[in-house]
Amino acid sequence: MNSSDPERGRFWSLSRELMLVAGPDGAILSANPSWPGLLGWDETELKGMKFVALAHPEDQPAAVEAMVRLGHAQPVDGLELRCRHKDGSYRRVSWTAAASEEKLYAVGRMAAPKQGDLAAAQECREQATDAVARFAGIVGHDYNNLLQGIAGSLELVRMLIKLGRAEETEKFIAAAESSIKRAAGLGERLHDFSSRGGAAPSPVDVNALIDSMQDLLRSSLPGSVTLDVVPATDASKVLCDARQLEKAILNLVSNARDAMPDGGKIVIETRNIAVDGEDAARMDAMAPGQYLCIEVTDQGTGMNEAALRQAFDPLFTTKRTGLVGGLGLATVYRFARRALGGVRIRSDVGAGTSVRLCLPQHGGG
Repeated sequence: MNSSDPERGRFWSLSRELMLVAGPDGAILSANPSWPGLLGWDETELKGMKFVALAHPEDQPAAVEAMVRLGHAQPVDGLELRCRHKDGSYRRVSWTAAASEEKLYAVGRMAAPKQGDLAAAQECREQATDAVARFAGIVGHDYNNLLQGIAGSLELVRMLIKLGRAEETEKFIAAAESSIKRAAGLGERLHDFSSRGGAAPSPVDVNALIDSMQDLLRSSLPGSVTLDVVPATDASKVLCDARQLEKAILNLVSNARDAMPDGGKIVIETRNIAVDGEDAARMDAMAPGQYLCIEVTDQGTGMNEAALRQAFDPLFTTKRTGLVGGLGLATVYRFARRALGGVRIRSDVGAGTSVRLCLPQHGGG
């Protein structure tokens, strides 16, 4: 906040509460230094973000109502919202806000958890512990299988060399190398899934990014699978970590490829869309607004209703077991939510799947 009053500047810098200044549309213009410590966001990430988008989907109607009141010069006091932490969790914040000279000013105080919240938090902790235990078991099983493959191959190589049959070792060396590569890939997927941050977000030209990836994407496909890219001529930029977006697209194309063992066509399409309140509820409870969507469609086996309900659950997979299947879509989901976007899947058994990754438009273009 730029201010000619040094006393106000000190309060802004030293306050332990959340403070922000927003435009009349609720887009955040500036935020004080308390945000990273309380909700994880820094001012650079918050600028341009709609205040309503920070609220839990169930609390967004109350946030919209407060914005309407402020638009009529009516102050807001004691507005309690569950606000999204950068790590994807939510914290209760009590807001006081007022409007002045085409700007909105708000102060948020972290609210004490309610009794019901404590019970819910305990249940969540227990569920999280069970999930971690299951996750650790699967990871341990997969790594053990990979290590056994490496160890078994090396033992056969040693035996063949002792027998003077070194010319027969090549296939076992190749098998060990394959297991090493799979282990490295597993480690990378685990790192991507568990990552809580990443590089600072920057404006990304999605069409240009996809164009630069085409050679890589096509090289990952068998000859029986073709790739079509249909970029929107008016595609807006988005604000995100370009490397994470690239990995999300790779994950979606990889899933589409694996869904077509007999071949077919994958289509990557970009387009701008406007999400209203009703659409937002269907699109993973995103905030209403303008989005750039990347849609990846295949002609594969498709998913039934039960699979669709679990598609974003970590470890859920319709593929063969092992190798921590199911992290791809879960990682895409986490990336989208951290970027204040969302993901939606449409699928019919035997008729293919379409995954739509939507990210907020940046700067109107």
